[in-house]
This record gives sequence, structure tokens and C-alpha cells, in this order.
Amino acid sequence: MMKYDAHDTPVTQIQDPLGRTAGEAAGPRPAVFLNPAPLVDVLIEQVEYLVGHLSRACPPRCPDCARLERAMVYLLKPFR
Repeated sequence: MMKYDAHDTPVTQIQDPLGRTAGEAAGPRPAVFLNPAPLVDVLIEQVEYLVGHLSRACPPRCPDCARLERAMVYLLKPFR
């Protein structure tokens, strides 16, 4: 039986030597679970990005510049 895509174009399925299509030959995929990154790593990565953003020429009202200003208030608070 011929299969058709959304534009009514015939879809050719490639078969392996046993006559199975790619989806049938591969079988079901196992579930993949990723652990979240440690919070400290995410925080450091974000701060590095914002500090690196200081040297770039930014348009007026740049959202990343505003984020950096807000972050600096909280990060420098213990030193005031």
C-alpha cells in the first residue's frame, strides 16, 4: 500500500534486506532521562555570559544589560 504525505506526494520507504522499513528495523526507542545540571554550574554559566556581554556593543534598552544590572545588585549585596 502506497503512503502519501500532507501534499499528496507518494512517500517511498526504504527497506532493509529483510523487507523492514527504517522504523520497523530500529525497533522501539528506549526512554532517555537526563539529570538537570547542578544549580551552581547554571548560575556560573549565566554570570559568565552576562559578564561577557559587557564588552559587546548593545542597542539601547538591551534586555541582557538590564539582566546584568539586576544580577549585580544581588551578587554584590554582601559586599555593601
